[in-house]
Amino acid sequence: MAFLTQRIIQSCLRRPATITASQVRAVPDKVVLPVRDGCTPSDKPPVRIFLGTETAQYKAERVFVWSIEQVRDPTRVYEIHLMKHLIGFHSRFWLTGFTNYRFAIPDFAGKTGRAIYNDVDQIYLKDPAELFDLDMGEHAYLAVDAGDISVALLDCERMSRVWTLDDAQTGRKNRLLGKAMGIPGLWGKLAGMWNARDREFVRGECGVLHYTALHRQPWHPFPQLFVYQPNEAADVWADLEQSANDSGYQVFSEANPSQTYQALRSELVSAQQQASASASHESGWPQLLESLEFLPDDDIPWMLEKLFHRAAEQLDYEVVENSRCTTLPGGDKLCSRTRSREWWQYQLEIVGRQHPGVHWRLHVHRKRFPGRKQELIIEGNECTGSDTLVWVLANNKPGHTSQATALASMLGWPQKVIRVPQRLKSLLLVLLRCNFATVAPLRSPWPNVIVACGWWPTRVARWVQRRSGGRVRLLLTGRKCGPVKSPTDILVSCQHFHLPVHARRIEVLLPVQPLAKSRLDDARQRGRELLGDAPSPRVALLVGGSAKQHELRAEDAARLGRDVLAQVEAAGGSLFAVTSRRTGDEASTALQGALQGAAWVHRWTPDEVDNPYLALLAAADIVVVTGESESMLTDAIGAEKPVYIYPLRQRHYGPWLSLGAKLSTWSGLRLKNRRGTERPQQGLQYLCSRILKREWILPPRDLDALHRELADAGAARMFGESLSEWEVAKLPMGDDLGNRLRVMLAQSEDNTEAKTPGSLPHNVIIET
Repeated sequence: MAFLTQRIIQSCLRRPATITASQVRAVPDKVVLPVRDGCTPSDKPPVRIFLGTETAQYKAERVFVWSIEQVRDPTRVYEIHLMKHLIGFHSRFWLTGFTNYRFAIPDFAGKTGRAIYNDVDQIYLKDPAELFDLDMGEHAYLAVDAGDISVALLDCERMSRVWTLDDAQTGRKNRLLGKAMGIPGLWGKLAGMWNARDREFVRGECGVLHYTALHRQPWHPFPQLFVYQPNEAADVWADLEQSANDSGYQVFSEANPSQTYQALRSELVSAQQQASASASHESGWPQLLESLEFLPDDDIPWMLEKLFHRAAEQLDYEVVENSRCTTLPGGDKLCSRTRSREWWQYQLEIVGRQHPGVHWRLHVHRKRFPGRKQELIIEGNECTGSDTLVWVLANNKPGHTSQATALASMLGWPQKVIRVPQRLKSLLLVLLRCNFATVAPLRSPWPNVIVACGWWPTRVARWVQRRSGGRVRLLLTGRKCGPVKSPTDILVSCQHFHLPVHARRIEVLLPVQPLAKSRLDDARQRGRELLGDAPSPRVALLVGGSAKQHELRAEDAARLGRDVLAQVEAAGGSLFAVTSRRTGDEASTALQGALQGAAWVHRWTPDEVDNPYLALLAAADIVVVTGESESMLTDAIGAEKPVYIYPLRQRHYGPWLSLGAKLSTWSGLRLKNRRGTERPQQGLQYLCSRILKREWILPPRDLDALHRELADAGAARMFGESLSEWEVAKLPMGDDLGNRLRVMLAQSEDNTEAKTPGSLPHNVIIET
């Protein structure tokens, strides 16, 4: 169903407002950014910005104001007017919650001076004063197009003759735009840098970045309407949000609350005075201001800050997810707004990061059916580092276990590796969601965090989370770890998996590096002994084999050997090859035959105890690796030497993978409207995206995309016409991810020492 249709249905079904007049706005709230301390005030007028916003855009609104704070002129005053919940506007058929507010700007500005209009789905990357001070010539408004005023510079005096307040409140958007477009010379062209849409964004050149694709907005304001897709410029917004979080920035404060809060406070104080004058037993109306549910959204963050300051070590807060009302002495009803658990969790996490010593617990009460209530508990800041326990779930797949162990090591907390055998009995028990603690050492006391990789360990981890009452936090990785099911889950996935984006999912280029530098250093001496006096460059050929999406036939293995040997001989070097478990007997024999007498070859066997794989990787000058294995690619690039990727033959997809590939293609379609803007997700695109979000069907791994990303990053090159040594770009794979994980676990970075990726603390217990 189209986005507009859904919004119209929602607005038509919306119940009449039961809140008092003090909880909505007659005029926009004004946020003032004053001249910074120590700066000489400018003689230029204040920069006036009017922002069209709505309730669901609370994250975008905060980051928008913060973006201006980062780039503004410190000697100048900036006035940001937040246009939302305004009285008197007929908004039944608006596409957004602020569609017509822009036409009321001349009236809100007093019909004098200039004003900038911005939609809330934008951020400033250059000083808005540059836009505000532009020469308007004979024009009354500047915009990139006469009919697109999502960013506009207005001459309020002249535009007040075109758009009146009554027109804005009762008129239709297209009619009001047509009225302005019909006056010759009224519109002037604005440079595209001041309204750069997602796919037009050029780093370092744009002044305003506009996230126009509604289902690609990085802050995910409408999760019930869209399945969100990746955005190429998402990192720009995310970096701004992270810096705002780190600084504890909030738009309003106790010293400068919203006008809605001030009006509500005045009304409650007046109600208290009336109750006292009439000798009524009703009292304590001002205390309602301490009940967060009845406060405006804008003022809850700073009120939470007060509560955290009062708490010594623990803060427990209870909220009712459904709306509730109370009656004031005058007969008016004061009602709380229905806020989701995600909304409350976000607010508490933002404030809680500034108070890492306070363990907070949020009790969310829901009323699902008449007479039936449900309580959900969300905790934060319980991971203190010193007494935090991490479980690493291991199984019979060494690759999964090594990834989970390396990920847990990045946290730097005590960990315990528990082996959960994958037997048929255990599988049936977990599928039936039964208690299988008898087949694995999974008993309380439960840990704070569980780290798992792969299908089986992640299902066991979810079982433990249910058994703990939801208290255990999960850190899951791998393509088949499943979707986010708890508000505290954290998923780590590779970008080329093309899994659904989520606020609790971290996407990385490669799997977590399981090789510690110390292991490479220890293996280097043995590698030098194997290489001996062989001529340089010494090239290590790491051979994988057939997998679900790729295959290595005997003829492919022979051609691989000949191709690499030819380039090694052309470079005057020597070749050392090592096969793996997946290479297979026929392919190994063919490779040996192609390299017979010209290269050193180690053939993998099941019972070997001294595989030279790591030694060759540590000592070689150049590495050539087959491209079907993320693990071997991760090992090779982690060795920080020139890596060449040799792609293997692609298999024909089976029915299930083919369906996953088609769903992924259809969900990622970029359909455009007549203006060239990407249309909101709908129809088949939405249906396919919803199926993928449930992860009932997974798209195939896009290893070609991974190879391109590695080549673009300078970490590897595709195998081509010649081999040579070159300066390798180092990928940031360790500390950045560890810090981000600790922050998402509500742990202050200052209280935790980051560990080297792949290294384990000394107090590790292995249970079998």
